[in-house]
Amino acid sequence: MRRSRAAAVAAVLLLAAGPVIAAPAPGVLSVAADELQIDAARGVVVAEGRVRVSDGRVSATAPRATVYRREGRAVLAGGARASGPDGVLEGREITVLFTERAITRIVARDEASLEIVAGLVTAATVTLVPSGDAVVAEGGVRLFTDPDVISTGARLVFRRAAGTVALTGGARVQNADGVIDADRIDGARRLDRVTATGNVHAVYRDLTVRSRTADVLLGEKRAVFTGEVRLRGPDRTMTSERVTVWYGEGRALAEGPTWIRLEPQP
Repeated sequence: MRRSRAAAVAAVLLLAAGPVIAAPAPGVLSVAADELQIDAARGVVVAEGRVRVSDGRVSATAPRATVYRREGRAVLAGGARASGPDGVLEGREITVLFTERAITRIVARDEASLEIVAGLVTAATVTLVPSGDAVVAEGGVRLFTDPDVISTGARLVFRRAAGTVALTGGARVQNADGVIDADRIDGARRLDRVTATGNVHAVYRDLTVRSRTADVLLGEKRAVFTGEVRLRGPDRTMTSERVTVWYGEGRALAEGPTWIRLEPQP
């Protein structure tokens, strides 16, 4: 067992039991901390105080960490943070998978959060692959988009290249105007427009709508519902195959064969 104490100690994991250097070299994975305990026989590094694991492109920091060189895994704990070209990923614990020269996967757990183009994502776990396209958030997912949109679900997949978001598992999008629930909700960029599919249920003030699918244009305060649409308002019940609702005005337009039942006023 080797034990080192210094203000900013770094050990190259490629040479876990070898010489100590002062800073990570580009293209070489390294771990730095105030204190390092290096077990060369087991290939384990225990780091305490201002821990930093880096491949020169992506860096993960935390108060403490255990690095398992042979498994290619590092567990950072005590309030961890990973930063790089994809933004800043935070969590009470972060697991980093790595090769000798690069971090290949980052998983944040427990109060995990990541800023994406659509807004701030929080979840039980957030996983990203630095060289990949998808960011996956799972467990109590919440996406906060300015100015007042909150999207929730069991799972979120964000595609970085296209800027698209897919929410599944009790998916919901809500703001001051109302709320829409569905099996799946897809959006892009700042979620100015979302598409809801499967068991769609929307509530806008005194209007309730159910359908198979819906396209919602939040900026225009307009939603187009299709497939067995059932709309209920304070004075009528409407059934149609396609209904456009201007929910800011409380106005609806049905297209195709439509059945309307007027409700008696209280």
